[in-house]
Amino acid sequence: MDRRDASAPTTVPPAAVTRERVVAAMADGPDAVLALIAEAVAAALAPVLAPVLERVRALEAAQAKDSHNSSKPPSTDVTRTGRAPKSLRGQSGKPRGGQPGHPGRTLALRAAPDAVCLHGPACCARCGVAFAPDAPTAAIAGERRQVFELPPVALTCTEHRLAERTCATCGAVSRGAYPPEAASTAQYGPALLAFGVYLTTQQLLPVARAADVLTALTGQRVSPATLLAAERRLATALAPVVAHTHAGLARSAVLHLDETAFYVGDLTTGGPCARWWLHVACTPTLVHYTAHARRGTGAHAAVALLPTYAGTAVHDGYASYRTHTGCRHALCGVHLLRELTFLAEEAPPATRRWAAAFKRALQTMQRAAARARAAGAAALDARTRRRYHRRYDALLALGDAAEPPPVHAPSGRGRLRRSAGAQLLHRLRRDRDAVLRFVEDLTVPFDNSEAERDVRMMRVEQKVSGGFRTAAGAHTFCTLRGYLSTARKQGQHALAVLRDALCGRPFMPAVP
Repeated sequence: MDRRDASAPTTVPPAAVTRERVVAAMADGPDAVLALIAEAVAAALAPVLAPVLERVRALEAAQAKDSHNSSKPPSTDVTRTGRAPKSLRGQSGKPRGGQPGHPGRTLALRAAPDAVCLHGPACCARCGVAFAPDAPTAAIAGERRQVFELPPVALTCTEHRLAERTCATCGAVSRGAYPPEAASTAQYGPALLAFGVYLTTQQLLPVARAADVLTALTGQRVSPATLLAAERRLATALAPVVAHTHAGLARSAVLHLDETAFYVGDLTTGGPCARWWLHVACTPTLVHYTAHARRGTGAHAAVALLPTYAGTAVHDGYASYRTHTGCRHALCGVHLLRELTFLAEEAPPATRRWAAAFKRALQTMQRAAARARAAGAAALDARTRRRYHRRYDALLALGDAAEPPPVHAPSGRGRLRRSAGAQLLHRLRRDRDAVLRFVEDLTVPFDNSEAERDVRMMRVEQKVSGGFRTAAGAHTFCTLRGYLSTARKQGQHALAVLRDALCGRPFMPAVP
C-alpha cells in the first residue's frame, strides 16, 4: 500500500467505556480505575482540542513569518528578541559603505557662476580706518565659495493676442491662431500642470496636498479640480502611447507579470469600498498598468496580453496564470526561496533537512546562471543542466520520504490535508519546468523583481492616499503611472514628458 493512501487509518479509536470495563477496573485496583478515567477524558476532549491545537499551530506559523521567509513586505516586520529578519542575499564579505573605486557624487564648483559677489573689508585690519565706498577692491586668487540656491518662484503671465495681415495679391484679411496652451480666456500653462501631475502620479501626493504645494510655491491658489482635469486630459492624450506600449509588450520575448490589491470607493463619506486589482505587465523598458475588479482570468482577458502571448511569462505562480497554455511559464525563484527558508527554520526536523538542501541547490543554480549570463554565454552547457535536473529530482524524492502522509480533518470529511512541506513539494513537482526555466534559458531571470518593483508603488500610494474615490480615477492613475514608469526606464525626464504630452507631443517609447 502506498504510504499516502487515503484509506490507511492514522489512529486507532479508543474502546468505549462500558459498565463491564468499569467493574473490571475496580477489581484490578485504583490505578486501573484512574487509567480508565484518563482514557475516557482524553476520548471526550479529543474532538474539541484537535481544532484548537490546529489553530494554535497555524497562529504560531503566521507569527514566525516575516519578509525573509514569506511574501510579507518588510514594513510588516516586527523584530523579535534574539531574531531579526535576515536577507536572502546573504553577506558579501565587503565592508559597509562606499567601496574602493566608487566615483561618488558631490556638489562641485562651477567654472562660470551665474553671479559673482566680492566681499571686501569695511575697515583697515591694522588701524581701523574705514575704507571709502569707491576704494579699489582686488579678489584674492584661489579663494572662492559657491552657494547653489533656488531662485524665487513666481508665475509669469503671457498674454496672447491675435493679429491680422492683408494679402498684397488678393486683398484678403487673414487672422492668426492661438497656440494650443491658450485654449480658453485664462488657464495655467503646461509646465505648471505637468509639475502638479508629477506630484500626484510620480510622488504619490494626494491631489489636495499637491495643490497646496503649488499654492505655496507660486503664491497663486491652485484648485485640486485643476489638477484632476489635467490628469484626465493627459490620460486621453496618452491613449496612442498606451496602445503602442501594449503592442511592444505582446512582442517581447520575456514578460513579467504581477498584481496587487487596492480599494475603490467613497472615501469622504465612509461608504463601502470595493477591492480592485492592479495588474502590471512589464519588461526592463516598458510598463503597462491595468485596474480591474477581478484578479484572475477575467482581468487577463481585459488586459489582452496573456491569452495570445507566445513568449515566456514570469510570475509568482498564481493559479490563473497556468490556464494560459500558449506561452512558456517561469516561476519567481525568490518566492520559492522564502517558502523554503520558512520550512528550514520553523518546520519539524525532517522537513528542515530537505528544505535547507533544496534552498542551497536553487541558490547554486542561480549563481551559475548569473555567472554564465555575465560571461555572455547563450546557455548553460548540457552537462550542467542535466546535473541540475537530477539534483532537483533527488531533492523531491528526499522530501517525499520525509513528509507525513495526508490525513483527514478531525471531522472526517473534506479533502485530505497535506503538511506545508508536502504542499510545496507538490507545487515544485507540478511546476518543475517553470521553476527551472532560468536554467534552460538564460534570457529568463531567476526572479520576478522587475514586476514587483513596478507594482510596489501602488502599495505606497495606498498608504499615502488610502485608495481611489472612483474607478475612473484608478484607470487614469494607471495610464499616467505606466507612461511615467516607461519613460523613466528609457532615460526620459518625468517633468519633460508630462509637459510634452500636455502640449500634444507625448513621448513614444521604443518597443521591440
